[in-house]
Amino acid sequence: MNAGDWIALASAIGAVIAAVVAIWQARSAKDQAHSAREAANAASRQAAAAEEQVSISRSQLEADIADRDDAEGPAFADSGPGSGCTLARTVSGQP
Repeated sequence: MNAGDWIALASAIGAVIAAVVAIWQARSAKDQAHSAREAANAASRQAAAAEEQVSISRSQLEADIADRDDAEGPAFADSGPGSGCTLARTVSGQP
């Protein structure tokens, strides 16, 4: 083999190595894209769960406020206009 053959062989080996690296990079990029899609889907599910939790927390807070108001005892209000002496018993704002 002369010098030209060695140069051609080295070039061919370099081209094969470059092709293998390019294929490996493409597969790596594909895997990363798949992982990014899965992460985005997980984030979307997590956001939906957070919204549901906020709704549940709001309902619990409203129930806690109602329970606290009921635990304070009955409220009394005037039974009619101008009758400041007569009071009617109300519970939870209902006469």
